[in-house]
Order: sequence, then C-alpha cells, then structure tokens
Amino acid sequence: MTAFTTGTERFWNGPTHPFQRNGKGDFSTASGIDQLRAAIEQLLMTRGPDGQEVGELPWDTERGSRIHTLLHSTMPIETMQHVAGFYTAEVLRKYEPRIQLRGVKVERFASSNQPEDPHKNFVKIRVLFTPRAAGALSATVEEAQVVARLEQ
Repeated sequence: MTAFTTGTERFWNGPTHPFQRNGKGDFSTASGIDQLRAAIEQLLMTRGPDGQEVGELPWDTERGSRIHTLLHSTMPIETMQHVAGFYTAEVLRKYEPRIQLRGVKVERFASSNQPEDPHKNFVKIRVLFTPRAAGALSATVEEAQVVARLEQ
C-alpha cells in the first residue's frame, strides 16, 4: 500500500476487496475512501490468532480479526452479534490508524440466494468511521460493510 500527499489531503493506494484482476494481469487497486473501505473489509475477513492457532498471514500472524471463531458457534445469534461487534472494534483500533472508529453495527442478514433456514446465520457488519487526512479528522462519516457467515 502506498501513501502520498497532494496539497493538504493524504491519499492511499492499495488492492481492492474482493481481489480482482485489472485486465493487465495485475490486481486492481483503489485509492482514497474506496481503498480505506477495501482495507477494512480485508482486515475483518482475514483470520487472526484465536488462542489456539496463529493468524492466516504467514508474514504477520498477529494480523486479522477473530470473527471466524464464531463460525459454528452454539451461542444465540444475538450474543454472536455483540461479540462480532467487539471483535470488529478490537481489530480496527489495533490495525487501522487511518480511521477514527465511530461505531459498529451488526445485524442479521438474509442472503437473497439462500432459503430462510435458522441454521444459516449471516450478519452484516457495518463500520462507521471518519478518515484521518494529513493527521486531521475529516468531517465526513463513512461506512464499510462486510457480510459474514457465523453459523451453519
């Protein structure tokens, strides 16, 4: 990821999420707010250490969230929603200094291509954040969203 400054604003370049090819055989990139959203999504969907195993990134085994630990959990969905919100805030505060976290909302999500089934729980994680530009906070509150499957 590359950071560069133009005038008083700071911009970032980095890979998109989900990863896509750009037609030149390389990965597509995003910049600015789109790149921040992609970075948040990547961080939340990367398996972090869970007390039994290290994280999935071999070059940084501490990086990633614990949301994956809720998969196949037997706790009630409402409790899982609260825990998923905690895990989201935890990882963003630790690894994403480019944002000021404003809130995390976790709600049930029914996939349009899945029949309603109480054993298939999806949650939509909405992250509300304010970007930091050149060391100062922006006045705009932005949003990133991730859909995670928590239980089969």
